[in-house]
Amino acid sequence: MVFIAWAVVNTFEYNFSLYVQQVQLLPAIQASIRFLPNILVGVALIPLWGAIMHKVPAYYLVLVPSVVTAVSPLLMAVIKPTSSYWLGSFWALLLSPIAADGELV
Repeated sequence: MVFIAWAVVNTFEYNFSLYVQQVQLLPAIQASIRFLPNILVGVALIPLWGAIMHKVPAYYLVLVPSVVTAVSPLLMAVIKPTSSYWLGSFWALLLSPIAADGELV
């Protein structure tokens, strides 16, 4: 499960980088700035997972984050290249690291 979660996250991040640089024609520095929500959510979730791990059954700790993370690539698949960063890709980046961080704890 951890392997699959990390595969989804890494593939998503690689494809997002290509999307920003090749489709939206933004420079690499702006692409890296757009990754900040992904990093911040990943860092913020580690203490949260540690706090709720003993209170929630393991089945739900794996199922719910995996479903939420699966929504992230789906959001990027239906986004229009001309749409705003805040409407589509921002939310996809927020949802992306949830399963990988939850399964590591």
